[in-house]
Amino acid sequence: MLRICRLLNVLLDLTLMACLSAFKLRRMNTMII
Repeated sequence: MLRICRLLNVLLDLTLMACLSAFKLRRMNTMII
């Protein structure tokens, strides 16, 4: 049970980081354009 919770936390962190990086990239692209 604890292992599953930890796995979910890791997945959540990864998705959050991916969303943040995508947002930063999009903002940088808009600045360049």
